[in-house]
Amino acid sequence: MNMALALEEIGGGTAEQWMWMQASYKLAQARRERAATEHRARERHA
Repeated sequence: MNMALALEEIGGGTAEQWMWMQASYKLAQARRERAATEHRARERHA
């Protein structure tokens, strides 16, 4: 959160925008990890 505020201070958008982007990135990572885990599980049981 401090980084989002720092970026906001230097004119890089709002802190809310940075927090939303970070949350979106983490969600995408979690989805990729889940898909990879499911893929590995299917390969083991094939």
